[in-house]
Amino acid sequence: MTQQNSLSANVSIADSLISLRIAISHPPNKGRFAFELVLLVLHGCLAIPILGFTLLAVSWHFLPLMLAVAVSVLGVGLTCSLFYRAFRDSLEYLYDQEVIDIDNQAIKIARSGAGFKDFVEYSADHIKAINLLFPNNPKLNWLRFLPGASSANIDRFLIYDVRGLKRMHTFGKGIQLEEARQILDSIWRRYPQYKG
Repeated sequence: MTQQNSLSANVSIADSLISLRIAISHPPNKGRFAFELVLLVLHGCLAIPILGFTLLAVSWHFLPLMLAVAVSVLGVGLTCSLFYRAFRDSLEYLYDQEVIDIDNQAIKIARSGAGFKDFVEYSADHIKAINLLFPNNPKLNWLRFLPGASSANIDRFLIYDVRGLKRMHTFGKGIQLEEARQILDSIWRRYPQYKG
């Protein structure tokens, strides 16, 4: 039995027997994407070549030939990996649709917008808890005065992961704090293992 619960025009919760599905739509932030892209190009054209050529010159001068070749290949691979990750991180500002599926086995987050799609799955065995990223805490009221800290620009939920290098993952961009609390209560009520 599927039950649809609409919180506002851009957020909906579908509670079925299998899972809890949260759909969030928000406008893309094309200005921030352009800014991130300019930074990526500047880093790619200025900082990384200077550091890369310095590393290559030092390695080719002081290391044996085979080791210098290995260092060069690793450096190029690391540089390409960093560029790809930075580009994927900047795509976050183009996504206008976010669908979160939560069940006993995993949390699946699918983001899409401007022809790009991203899908991430976190196993329930690795999740310590789900909570609000910025709870209503009087000590954190100063955060709302920061540029870009409006509800349309920040994620609302935080997943604490017990494995991996990146231990915290965020989702839920574009919803108000009260809606986030209602959604979090629905998640905790349905799946208490995510309360932590």
